[in-house]
Amino acid sequence: MDRNDILSWTSDFPAKPGVYLFYSQDFPIYIGKAVNLRSRIRSYTDPRSPRIQQMVQKADRIDISITNTETQALLLEANLIKRHAPKYNVRLRDDKSYPLIQISNHAFPRIEVTRDPDTKAKVYGPFTDRKKVDETVKAIRETFGIRGCSDHKFSGRSRPCLDYDLGLCTAPCVDYISQDQYLSDVSSAEAFFHGATGTLLEPLLKKMDSSATNQQYEQAATLRDRIDAVRGLHGGGDAVQKHGESKTTDVLAVSIEGTHSIVSRFHIEKGMLLDREQHLLDTPDHSTPETVLSAFISQYYADRLLPNNLVLSDRPHDSEIYTWLDSEHVEISTPTTGREAVLVEMALKNARQNFVPTDAILALQNSLS
Repeated sequence: MDRNDILSWTSDFPAKPGVYLFYSQDFPIYIGKAVNLRSRIRSYTDPRSPRIQQMVQKADRIDISITNTETQALLLEANLIKRHAPKYNVRLRDDKSYPLIQISNHAFPRIEVTRDPDTKAKVYGPFTDRKKVDETVKAIRETFGIRGCSDHKFSGRSRPCLDYDLGLCTAPCVDYISQDQYLSDVSSAEAFFHGATGTLLEPLLKKMDSSATNQQYEQAATLRDRIDAVRGLHGGGDAVQKHGESKTTDVLAVSIEGTHSIVSRFHIEKGMLLDREQHLLDTPDHSTPETVLSAFISQYYADRLLPNNLVLSDRPHDSEIYTWLDSEHVEISTPTTGREAVLVEMALKNARQNFVPTDAILALQNSLS
């Protein structure tokens, strides 16, 4: 691939955030993220290092995936790199994963920030801003008194540790709180991660107002910053992925252009958006998104493993599709609000952006035949 090839490939690429993939013989050899896909990919007309120059020379096509925000692009990039291990992503492939918040499955659960979660724990994230993560965990511990100590420090104590004196823990290690009450507090913390932000924000707001009323302005300012961090944690990237889910989900969105349609598929495992594809279908005149999705679902999944959930941009009218999917215990939804609706919107953006290269059309059609 040379300068002219890159300019040709990017002529129809959008100036939107997303992830781009350089391919060589149908294998991704480099994956990157961008705030502006068109501008970023065009910068490869002048590679800045021998490694990237070699990558560009070996590449034979470019693919992109549009996201709503730069944060979503960053997280999708990380997941795709882990999945495909492209040759030229040396630094990113070896990089550490993003921080997660974990609540353990102990009799008295522990909350902590981790990059290597326990398989039995309830895990939330990943998140991109470590400072917001730390501030949120501290706010949770101050509000609900959940311990953060190791098992070694927790067992065999005769008196509470310093965390109790600092108001970060209710000292279940020395029975200062019953197990039922402690687990109730843990449930309140978990509710925050499931979207009930008021369980944490309301106590913080009351404490901030009280501090301001008592002219404790420094403490009020600290609480204000903590409230901003807590709010920010729910605003960054959560639409892309959410840990703690065991089901698989495929998000399907369709765009019809003339006698062709494009179905964009996002695949989610354990709450993480791991992969995305585009498939081209020939469509007769007067076809609707509903009929296209019916045809795609029946053809694509005929010889493939069905997901637990299908999240669709449009609801098929074919009753036989529902009978079949119901027999396979597949749940179907066409959300209009919430996290899944954002995923559908992202898939629609990718379907509507008609960037499928000519030399890939036959391959995409063959995949459905």
